Amino acid sequence: MVVIVNAIEVQMRHWIPVLILFITFFSLSGACAADADKEITVVAEGTALVTNDVLLRAEDEALSAAKRAAVEQAVGVFVKAETTGENHDILRESVYTKSEGYITSWSKMANSLSVRSLDGNKVLSEKIQAKVSLIRLLDDLSNIEEVYNAMDRPKVLVVIKEDGPGSSVNPHPAESAVIGEFLARKFDVVDAAKIDGINRICANKGPLSAANIKALTEIALREGAEILVVGYARSTECAMPDGIDKSLNSCRARLDARIMFTTTGEVLFTPNPTSGKGICFGTAEEAGTKALENAGKALISGDASKFTSQVYARWALEVQNGRIFRITAEHGTYKDLSALISAVKQYRGYVSIVRDRFDAATGACVLDVKMRIQSSELRAKLQESVILGKKITVQNAFGTRTDIKFIVPSRKP
Repeated sequence: MVVIVNAIEVQMRHWIPVLILFITFFSLSGACAADADKEITVVAEGTALVTNDVLLRAEDEALSAAKRAAVEQAVGVFVKAETTGENHDILRESVYTKSEGYITSWSKMANSLSVRSLDGNKVLSEKIQAKVSLIRLLDDLSNIEEVYNAMDRPKVLVVIKEDGPGSSVNPHPAESAVIGEFLARKFDVVDAAKIDGINRICANKGPLSAANIKALTEIALREGAEILVVGYARSTECAMPDGIDKSLNSCRARLDARIMFTTTGEVLFTPNPTSGKGICFGTAEEAGTKALENAGKALISGDASKFTSQVYARWALEVQNGRIFRITAEHGTYKDLSALISAVKQYRGYVSIVRDRFDAATGACVLDVKMRIQSSELRAKLQESVILGKKITVQNAFGTRTDIKFIVPSRKP
């Protein structure tokens, strides 16, 4: 059991300042990249009554209403409609009334201003295009328990490779700390301990290689995870100052991580490295365990990182702008892949082809396509399609990945 040193446990008064310095954990350094504050662009309309034929005042009120409507649309990216309805009063008081604080920029839509008669009154309407800061919005939504608990979340797989004192502890301290913080925030986390192959991938010392990360991405896809958190944590022993009880052990740990989309391997963002410190009267292994654990906790709990908000925002933007789906097939031809691309472009919700790849040696076809539909709808459309006289059957489906097979219908005698 690790025992954190408290000043009361130190017998000599002059040790206190030194020990306080040692038990202060390193804080998370800096904020994330400059583009961390992700935005969503929406078009919203506001209306207002025209009183005493004063159009200017009515337009100001309509524009304010349009800004509130823009923020309501952004809230809808994360929260189901029934949840926003049930908690409308709370949202109005906590979020909608300060809508301008979430809008980073806005402009009037050309030719959108109109005045019409309604029940004997004049009503002015106008539309705006607004950019809403998702990070700022998420910070406030997270403080409303009823809303936060109902928010949609991506499924996550966390794999942290760990070296140094304390890294042999099972479950791994840094990885367990990151998983624990995700679970505390109501994320759906894949249990990596039950997945074959992960221990083998992480067996060698040192950071994960590109091949290791690619293999983990495939595992995450198979398990239905949309987000993969991979990282490398290393702990090292620290020398204690002269005059400190030699039975004390101290370790420092550093964690480097990246957050990725499993469908494409694209890096969502790379947070700044985090650090942790452990001091105890036990062994160096115990001090290392605590240091690794604290480095893991700092990855998510550090205010500067806004880790979960970053994951949320980027995932929400993908959903809003079109999610990337991967379609794979074996034993196909280049003509099959070309015909598949042509068919997918006709599906409802099609946005764009992200990339395609064909391996002539194996006949493997890979297609990444951006769509504004659910996975189930895409798979239903695929199974309805006929490609160069071949039917499509879904062989495997997990997360946003679908494995298909081209079937040549048997000829009737």
